[in-house]
Formats: sequence, structure tokens, C-alpha cells
Amino acid sequence: DLVDVNVHPAKAEVRFHDRWGTERAIEHIVQRALGTPDAAAWMGARSWSPGTGLSPASGGALDTLPTPLSHAPLDGLFAPGREESGAGGREESSIDVAPDDASNPVNGGESVASMTPVLVPPLMQLRRTYLMYEHDDGVILIDQHSAHERVLYERFLGALSRGDAPSQRLLFPVTLHLSPDDAEAFEASADLLSRLGYEIEAFGGHTLIVHAVPTPHARFDAIQCLRDSLAALSGGREAGAHARHERLAATVACKAAVKAGDPLSPEEMRALFVALARATLPAHDVHGRATIVRVGWDELERRFGRR
Repeated sequence: DLVDVNVHPAKAEVRFHDRWGTERAIEHIVQRALGTPDAAAWMGARSWSPGTGLSPASGGALDTLPTPLSHAPLDGLFAPGREESGAGGREESSIDVAPDDASNPVNGGESVASMTPVLVPPLMQLRRTYLMYEHDDGVILIDQHSAHERVLYERFLGALSRGDAPSQRLLFPVTLHLSPDDAEAFEASADLLSRLGYEIEAFGGHTLIVHAVPTPHARFDAIQCLRDSLAALSGGREAGAHARHERLAATVACKAAVKAGDPLSPEEMRALFVALARATLPAHDVHGRATIVRVGWDELERRFGRR
């Protein structure tokens, strides 16, 4: 009774009366699979352990359903199991992002005082694009833009649901002149943008006046992000409410995240590490690209002719 079988004369297609429930169920199953350590991209040989997801013997099939995401978000990568010390012996093994540290580009003032501390290893930045650290399984690389994009996407999704994104009023309102397509995209997403922290007034024609903007992190260029997001959203197909939430959150997160080439301070790197460790799907950004790549010790030893 949930399927309409009369949408195709040859019965080659059927239609769900409520397709969103089915899509959410599939999405939940996929999220559970992608929230395990096996979801991180590997280079070279790797070790397999029973019951942790994919195995070579299974031909890519799931051996068992992994633990729900809220209980096991890539613990093997983000909790090395031993305390690490940074340069000069300063302990960095239990770094928490301070609730009032709004200057951090990956924090945005979000309160995390009640969260479990995350073990943070010594981090270094490569080419102002990747964070690297040593792990028992090999060398771990994190793409700073993809990682921050994932963190902001999940944060923006929560803000769209609750409407509690931090916002700051501008001392001098900013006037924007949009193209017809961008103005249409704004009209379709005006209510969602307000939930993200934008306070925007239509000023006739294709002109907007921005009175307040969100403040996800200190480097955030709210006006440029608004322009880029509306340009990316223009010309898109009309989607359901849930899909609009996800598309807007993904678009704004992509435009708002720190970019490849942005230098990060040690504190910013640690804050990004902690925020990614607490994400629901830390191994992938909103486009499905890997945020984390592991180069196994076996692969490194093979490259250097040690085995």
C-alpha cells in the first residue's frame, strides 16, 4: 500500500507514495557504514580485523553492521590510545576547544565543555593544505578544506533545524545587487538563510540589504560566502524541504571552510582535529571526497625497499 504500481504502462517503474522515508532509511544505513574506521581512504597494504566492516574475503560485502555513529566515530584514528606530547614536551593529548575561543576558525564559539576530550597527536601542516601526524597504522593525512567543510556542514544542518546559528549585526549594512538568477535563488532560500544567521532585507528589484551575518569562524567572509552560495544555488531544480536544507548547508559549508593554501596556527590545527573527530561522518566531505588518507607502514617500507 506504500507503492504506486500504475505509473508505467509496462510496470517497468513504480513510485513510492512517500519516497523520503525510504531515502532516509537508506541514508541511515550508508551513514552507519561510512562512520567506521574502514571508511577512511587507504594507500598501500592494510590490516583487517573481524567485524569492522569490509573484508577482502567478503568481496566488499558488509560482514556485520557497524556500531551506530554516535558511539564509534573513527575512534581508531582520532584516539591513538596513548598520550602524545608536542614540541618541547608540552602535553597535547587531551585538547578541548574552549567554549569562548571564538577566534578559532574551526570553533566558532560552539560550546563543547560537556564533550569527551579528544586525544590530539603532534600535527604539522604540509603545503598549507594537509595536516599530517603519525599513527600506529601509518602516516595520516587530513585535507584541511574537506575536513572543515564536513565540520561546518554538520554544524549548519543543526542550525537549520534549530535556528540558533550565532549572528552578528553589521555596523554598516551592506547592499548587494544580484543577477535575476541569484535573486531567484535568494527568494527560494531566504527562510533558510535567516536560520543560518543572515538578516537580509529585500530592497526592490534584485537588490538586498544585509543587516546581520553568521559568524562560524573568525576568517569567515559572510558577504562573499552569500554571493558565492547564491550563485551556486541559482538554476537548481526545486527540491523537497529536507533536500533544500542539505543543499544549502553543503553549499555554504563549502564556501565558508578554510581553503587549501590557508596557513593554520598550531591551535587552529588542533581545533580542526578535535572538531573533525566529533563529526558524524569525519572521513568524507559533503562531495563524497576523502578527508582522511592513511599511508600504511607496509606501503612506506615497500617504497623504500625494506620489504
